[in-house]
Amino acid sequence: MCVLLETRRCWNNSQDHSIANQPTLLNDALLRLAAVVDVRSLRDALRETVQGLLPGVECVCVYVLEGDSRLQCDDPRHELPKEGKIRDMVDQLKRCVCAGLPPSELHEKHRSSLAAPLPPHRRAVIIPLLDQGVAISVLLVGCKPLSDQDQQHLNTLEKHAAVACRRVRTLQSANQKSLVSLSPIQPHNALLRPDPTDYCDLDRKILQLCGELYDLDATTLQLKVINYLQQQTQSQCCCLLLLSEDSHQLFCQVVGDKVLEEEISFPLMFGRFGQVVEKKKSITLQDVTAEECRQLSSMLGSEVSSLLCVPVVSRATGQVVALACAFNKQGGQRHTEADEHKIQHCFCYTSTVLTSTLAFQKEQKLKVECQALLQVAKNLFTHLDYSESLSDAD
Repeated sequence: MCVLLETRRCWNNSQDHSIANQPTLLNDALLRLAAVVDVRSLRDALRETVQGLLPGVECVCVYVLEGDSRLQCDDPRHELPKEGKIRDMVDQLKRCVCAGLPPSELHEKHRSSLAAPLPPHRRAVIIPLLDQGVAISVLLVGCKPLSDQDQQHLNTLEKHAAVACRRVRTLQSANQKSLVSLSPIQPHNALLRPDPTDYCDLDRKILQLCGELYDLDATTLQLKVINYLQQQTQSQCCCLLLLSEDSHQLFCQVVGDKVLEEEISFPLMFGRFGQVVEKKKSITLQDVTAEECRQLSSMLGSEVSSLLCVPVVSRATGQVVALACAFNKQGGQRHTEADEHKIQHCFCYTSTVLTSTLAFQKEQKLKVECQALLQVAKNLFTHLDYSESLSDAD
């Protein structure tokens, strides 16, 4: 019989599941989920974080919603039955713990870990991840009974995992082909693994930001990231100078909280910015010339009193894809190494989502432009055909 987790108390299993390491494991899991933009890395992140968080895990079966109702697992490839006890439990939209699941509804690979009846020291856990009252992913876990602390950590994990699933589904539903070409599947070891040190307030803030980065509009994403950077570095204004595909130009769409009507662009070799891209090292106002400072002031519409320019490096290619610039630190102070760390920390977790969205939006723009050109050509040929018909009539 399945027991809803809200009313179940489980025995303490601290002897083999280190409570001291739980906060680090949980934050590690959340940070990894924050960088997910494709289905395969989503499955890997969900599977491995559950294995790390819960006690004595023998099996993690990850189902992801495909279409309107098909929940698919890739290990091995099979679908969650649309009818039966498991589906009934999922439809309750709450996490459940039970003494086993019907063997006939499980893939043979998972029966030894999940099929009823399970011994007293083993449990099956059903974890639905929801979006607007619909299960967009389901985890079937075979593990030891959960402690109260395990339950609390799962509550937090579920919220962030649901945001990651929603982000991936949004990208997928917009254009599946574009997502495959723009966001190549990352190998297992490419997933972000922060150092197992104490997590601080900065980590909690970046997790909150990552939970909001599910937009398909690159401008909206930039506004959110720039606002975060301004708060963390205490800067009057921040912006992103994006590197063109041919690496010959930098262009800017958003400055502070303003979206520019026309993007600003200039050659990559403009001043010291080319060196930042080449050497992947940050610069400050002391590194730029008076002429470069004047041009930056013109772009901002105010005098530049302090500057920190930090390269944003793609995790997929290792190449610089943008320059993050912070201007005029509050109080007339200069930017510090701590500010540089905060910017690097931010893009360590957001660069993948940002670059994928930028590339997707560019491809969509090219499609629209191509369709417009085709329509112009069609109109032209129609006009020519009409002119020829009039000539023949004469």
